[in-house]
Amino acid sequence: MDEMHEFSPFMYFLILKCTSTLYIVISIIGWIGNAIIIYVTIRSKQLKNKCNILIAIQAFSDMIHQCGHITFVYSAYHELLIPIRLCYWLQFVFFTAVDFSPLIMLFIAIDRLTAAKNVTACRFINGKLFVALAVSVSFAYCFAFQYFIFLSLTDDVTMCMVAEGQTGRIADIWFLSCALVNVVVIAVYGILARMFKQTSVEHKKLNQSLITVIVAHIFGWLFTMVVCVAAKSFGISRLGFVAVDSIAGLAVNVNVSISFFIYYFRSTLYREEFRRVLGLKTETKITRVMESLGSTGLNGSEGRRGRTIPKSQPLGRETGFATWWILEKYCSSQILSLTLFKANQHKTGGIYTLHLAENMLNVILLLESVSLLMRCVRSSRNVTDVHNNCTLPVKTRSIRGCDIIYG
Repeated sequence: MDEMHEFSPFMYFLILKCTSTLYIVISIIGWIGNAIIIYVTIRSKQLKNKCNILIAIQAFSDMIHQCGHITFVYSAYHELLIPIRLCYWLQFVFFTAVDFSPLIMLFIAIDRLTAAKNVTACRFINGKLFVALAVSVSFAYCFAFQYFIFLSLTDDVTMCMVAEGQTGRIADIWFLSCALVNVVVIAVYGILARMFKQTSVEHKKLNQSLITVIVAHIFGWLFTMVVCVAAKSFGISRLGFVAVDSIAGLAVNVNVSISFFIYYFRSTLYREEFRRVLGLKTETKITRVMESLGSTGLNGSEGRRGRTIPKSQPLGRETGFATWWILEKYCSSQILSLTLFKANQHKTGGIYTLHLAENMLNVILLLESVSLLMRCVRSSRNVTDVHNNCTLPVKTRSIRGCDIIYG
């Protein structure tokens, strides 16, 4: 604490305890909402195009990202500062998810822009290959940064937040790169909003949805980036910057937790799927807004109404148990890691090897847990195939896999 002059030790840890509590409360909302997004994507026949799949992947990545806040809560309440090298390994998976989500969102924006500008080209895009490309490029970007961060690790102490397992020039490069990705995402969605500034009801709904996404992103990632840049420009100490970052980072945490609410209130298709999964009473018939090529460019056209889709069963006890089992095992593992470090603060000779092995076990546990969750979802699947109930209107050229998901 010697290098920090902005806060007293008491005020420093008080700030971190308060912000970490807010982080975990917001994360619980995010875990529930993003889990529902993933669940309806798996079960719904209407949400099988590449854009919906990427949304589900982003939701899963956001859930992983927010799991890293458990380590932050434990460290803050125990007033525990740990070496950056150890924090890097504890937050490896979760920091990767921090980089992964904005890139997936960028690919979602590119997919929507492609569908809007050239529906003919969209017809020939293979959905599976596009998703595979998006995931591969995102992972390559994440692991490239993880490698260079690993080369610059030091034993300076820090409060182990998700993004604090890095230091030096590479941390500044990562920060600028992350800011650039998020600015590009906002720019692409801004272009989409301008393109859909039409007079039709469908386009107005779509434009409102895109504006909602832009505003959420601006007050999420971009706001945090601006605050952090301002803090660095004032020459704040590293530990003092962590305190400021913990406050500004609340905006990011809110941003990754509200996807469910954005899709619920702004997307008719998602809202109906959410209501069916949650067991809420609904008799609304789902229609698909298809993209057609007309004289004025891209026009939204509704499909004919099919039969009323029966209400599916709510999330089963088995799936809830599997989700709870994943979180309980992870929490126990992370708390054990920090407890071992606290007990061996003066005997750190082989502790990094221990935590590296434990981090690998955590990855195996995560994969096993996801497998269990998928088995529970398959076992409780009780959805009527509604694909055949959605017939296209006469004289409409629909583009498969390019359905508009907003509006």
